Amino acid sequence: MIMYKYWLKFATQGQAKSVLSAYLDADIGQLCSTAETSINVIGDYYRPTGETLADPEGYECPVMELVPGYHVNVQSRVELPELDAYDMKPATPGIDWS
Repeated sequence: MIMYKYWLKFATQGQAKSVLSAYLDADIGQLCSTAETSINVIGDYYRPTGETLADPEGYECPVMELVPGYHVNVQSRVELPELDAYDMKPATPGIDWS
């Protein structure tokens, strides 16, 4: 079965809810999956900068930076061309579907 994947980036949470309003549960105000489409709300997303810092015990920890925008991943059994304008289409997604 073909699954269509979208790595969406919006300016704000409000914009995400507006664009994805077909998946918005008005009773709880949250984006929700359906039988055909899975919604994975990421929200703020951080990526490593390539630098590290040592914690108090001396362990190296990656320095992270905020990726601008509000992020939502969508996987669907049907193509959703209306999402193409927001799809980042990353070469190596930081968060992917299994």
